[in-house]
Amino acid sequence: MLSEELMHRPQGAESSNLDDANPNWFAFDDDSFGLQDVPRPTTAPPNMEGARQLQMLLDNHASSATISAMINDIRLDEHYTSFYATYQERNKLPPPVSTTTIYDEIPRFQIPLRQDLPAPNSWTAAAAAAAAAAAVAAVNQANAKGAVQSSGPSSTPEEPPVEDVVEAAVARGILIYAREQVGCRALQKAVDEQGPELVALLIEKLQGDMKNLMVDPFGNYLAQKIFEVANRMDLLVIADEVSSGDVTWVVCDAHGTRAMQKLLQRLAKEGAANSLVPALARSVSRIVRDSHGSHVAQLCLRLLGEHDCEFIYENVLQNPVGVACSRHGCCVVQRCLDAAPPLKLTKLLEVIVKHALELCNDPYGNYVLQHALRRGGSDTVAGVTESLCGQVANFARGKFSSNVLERLLQIDSNASKGIILELADSADMLSLLLDPFANYVVQSALASSRGKIHHKLATVVGPHLRKLGSAHAIRIAGKSPDLAQYLPEAAAQAGNGKRTPRKHSHRSS
Repeated sequence: MLSEELMHRPQGAESSNLDDANPNWFAFDDDSFGLQDVPRPTTAPPNMEGARQLQMLLDNHASSATISAMINDIRLDEHYTSFYATYQERNKLPPPVSTTTIYDEIPRFQIPLRQDLPAPNSWTAAAAAAAAAAAVAAVNQANAKGAVQSSGPSSTPEEPPVEDVVEAAVARGILIYAREQVGCRALQKAVDEQGPELVALLIEKLQGDMKNLMVDPFGNYLAQKIFEVANRMDLLVIADEVSSGDVTWVVCDAHGTRAMQKLLQRLAKEGAANSLVPALARSVSRIVRDSHGSHVAQLCLRLLGEHDCEFIYENVLQNPVGVACSRHGCCVVQRCLDAAPPLKLTKLLEVIVKHALELCNDPYGNYVLQHALRRGGSDTVAGVTESLCGQVANFARGKFSSNVLERLLQIDSNASKGIILELADSADMLSLLLDPFANYVVQSALASSRGKIHHKLATVVGPHLRKLGSAHAIRIAGKSPDLAQYLPEAAAQAGNGKRTPRKHSHRSS
């Protein structure tokens, strides 16, 4: 009910366009101050833009104390019923109410939150506040269109008991509950407190939905928590469900890959990680090249034995160029070289050497080739050298292949002497020395070669030093004492002769 202070203006106050004895409610319905046709929540101010606007219309001189006394629905005023009868054809007018609260109007617009609560008019303030706090998510959803949020000071409700959380989650559905950030955190805390007993219940209720939980932005954290706490028997049940059907969309998902890696780690501790191998093997071609799936493949190589990883090795052996030349597949191939047993490593090295020409010029394949050189030793170096000889000058000018040539020279200069001899016989040494990539290959050849081969190369390089910039020439001359005669000042300025680090502008392995 509007206060008498508002309904009867103090003597001497300015006149208003509203009659004190019979307020013109019709004037309230024209603009932003108009009545709204959706009843407010129980704790909201009157059905106006706010109490201050109502006060401005009724009394421009009302005090702040008066404003605070206006938290009543204007439809409860004694004059409103007659006004409504006069202007009932106006669609914006809400229906009149006959009680002292607006609770009776709420069930028509909101989903009932609790079936066991008494009638609205008999709610106590404490009961109403408790119900609103417990079901804030449902209230917001029910009033999403046009509802005004509750005013007044906000308060953080106490965390409900674990038993209530589990009961609510089971009632709504574990998957639905876990997809909400608050619900997911509450369930994780419940798992920490109740342990394997609750995990068994969650697994039962999530039957058929575990993979959907694993790819959810929030739900994947609950999935990982379940995997951490679950015992061996429960893990096998989970693995059986996850491995059924297509698993690619889980492994290659930004969230699913994390959950899958956690599941692999837990299964590996229980000695049962091979239960997921058949499902992964069905999609290995996509998994090893995917930005997320490749991490699962690399984890398999670290955790599983040779037999269980056979599906990854075979995929690389059957399509070495396709996997090694992909952005993420090249990392999988390098991990294969690290994890493979001797016999499998030999096969991998042989197939990589066979495709050396294709790999050395590729932005990603060149890293696979360099890693193979480190893992294979002299025999692999000799095989790659044989493949590249005849086009050394062209490969030396390549942004990626020049790195492969340097790696060959650094690992075994004897096995790669064919490269040094071809450089020494080059008819266009000056262009190689001026090239932004080839000059590093020449420097590596000078630094790694010995004896007659070294002297022959220095004899070819020396006459061109004067044609280079002074700093560049001094750096090259510092690679060999035989070059001092061509650039005497280099002996004093070369310092310790250490090679200037090459600035790589492409992707690191």
